[in-house]
Amino acid sequence: MERFEFILGKYLGLLLTLAVNTAIMTAGFYLALIWQKRQLGTQDLAPLEAIFFILLELAMAVGVALLFSTLTTPVLSAVFTLSLYVIGNSLSDLRSLGEHSGGAAASAILRFLSWVLPDFGVFGAISQAAHGELIPRYRLIANSLYAALYVTVLVSAAVLVFEEREFQ
Repeated sequence: MERFEFILGKYLGLLLTLAVNTAIMTAGFYLALIWQKRQLGTQDLAPLEAIFFILLELAMAVGVALLFSTLTTPVLSAVFTLSLYVIGNSLSDLRSLGEHSGGAAASAILRFLSWVLPDFGVFGAISQAAHGELIPRYRLIANSLYAALYVTVLVSAAVLVFEEREFQ
């Protein structure tokens, strides 16, 4: 087995585990909804789009965790992944801070970080789904492409690091 196959298998296995768990929770949600309402309308399908965004967000988080796991110990990998997830959910605040900072260097650094770090905030659609609002198609496509590109970069970087790593 090649090293890239190990990394790719690890990523796909973790993602499949999360997808199955999410599917089970989605089925439970819809069973509870049917139990309460006795029927489903078209507005009741809006949560499926938000769940799709949750899966995209999980795919990116797994990619981040996988990259960090090839670089550091498991504990540091978990800490770094959690930290990057929290920062990624606050990137809009980081962009605002960059715009309002007094120095040009600080503004440039914060702007650069806001473009390089994963933006988990773009996947927030739970409030829309709770109100039965459908997510615009362009947003579904753009976020899917963003997640696919980011995951590709993360998994490729993890493969490159793992290929060069020496084990005792």
